[in-house]
Amino acid sequence: MMNSGANFDRSLIASIIKDAVTQASASFSEVLDDKLDAHLHTITQEQENMKKEIGIVKEETSYLRWKLEDHDQYSRRNNVVVSGVPHIKGEKPLETVKRIAGAFKYDLQVSAIDDCHRLPIRNKNTEYAEPGPQDFIIRFVSRIIKRDFLIHCKKNRIDGSAFGSPASNKVYVNEHLTRRTKSILMEAKKLLRNRGYRVETRNCIVFIKKDGWMNGKAIHDMDQLRVYLEQNGEEENNETEGSGRKNSSTQG
Repeated sequence: MMNSGANFDRSLIASIIKDAVTQASASFSEVLDDKLDAHLHTITQEQENMKKEIGIVKEETSYLRWKLEDHDQYSRRNNVVVSGVPHIKGEKPLETVKRIAGAFKYDLQVSAIDDCHRLPIRNKNTEYAEPGPQDFIIRFVSRIIKRDFLIHCKKNRIDGSAFGSPASNKVYVNEHLTRRTKSILMEAKKLLRNRGYRVETRNCIVFIKKDGWMNGKAIHDMDQLRVYLEQNGEEENNETEGSGRKNSSTQG
């Protein structure tokens, strides 16, 4: 009888211990799950916050890049770029301006010039390398004089013969555009080539215009132009003519 009582006590104790371990294990698992869920929620929330912060940084970076580009282009508004003017030995910038004005038969006063110089030669190994003499920059003291000079040169075009070079050498006078603005101009001309639009720049801003329009439409980026074409039922034509040829749309 004593042995059976002892066995019963051991069985009861074992059962109690087993139940206690099971309950403790369940409680521990529940607590662990809660803590893991809370930790995962914290990590997920931190990831979402980081995504938002990265998005904000990207927007701010894009805005700053646009502001720098805008400031760079604004600083060039009084400039014109003359392409195709040959060098002469011992060239002096101001004398070159006089040669250019004389070739175009434009009465340009020295007092109207703020600065003038040749542009540095770009690396010939890059896609932006240009043949021929370096472009020549003229910075005027006012946009009014610059605009008058530019319009006169557009109306009275000349070639290399005006400087003693072959007539096949082209001479162009254009606004001094940043690479981004020049890219918008070239892409807009390519896209609108056969759509009846005129594409030009005014105060270093790209404008498109059709016959009958009172005013042109300013184009600040290509997305804006594509949205405009879609809204007006003019889907972009993927077949661009002469895509393999050098684009001289910024010239003249």
